[in-house]
Amino acid sequence: MQSRRFHRLSRFRKNKRLLRERLRQRIFSETEWCRK
Repeated sequence: MQSRRFHRLSRFRKNKRLLRERLRQRIFSETEWCRK
């Protein structure tokens, strides 16, 4: 039970990191597009 909860937490953390990375990528691309 506890391990399962921990697994879910780790997965959530990974998703959070992925989301943040994607957001940063999008912002970066938008800024580059505006700069042109």
